Amino acid sequence: MLFVVYNIDAEGVSEKRAELLPAHRDYMKSLGEKTLWGGPLLADDGETKRGGMYVVRADSAEDARHIAENDPFVKGGIFQFSDVSAWRWQSGPAHLEKES
Repeated sequence: MLFVVYNIDAEGVSEKRAELLPAHRDYMKSLGEKTLWGGPLLADDGETKRGGMYVVRADSAEDARHIAENDPFVKGGIFQFSDVSAWRWQSGPAHLEKES
């Protein structure tokens, strides 16, 4: 199954986010093919990071939550809001893999 992990930063965490970024990137890479797409959510200026989202492949909602909870950003407490939701790819470029 596919799951979307969606996170919104708390106020005033930009320095902590920058400090944790290398560990977060290493963690995402360690997930290998479980991570399909992801990246930061940006403010209207197109540059200021205000959260992040990624899509993971997991066997269950519990497994997806486990992945999300072990993200160094989550462990570092930078998010004011986090959500893990099952997701089904339905439309988009034909080169993307469709899963039921």
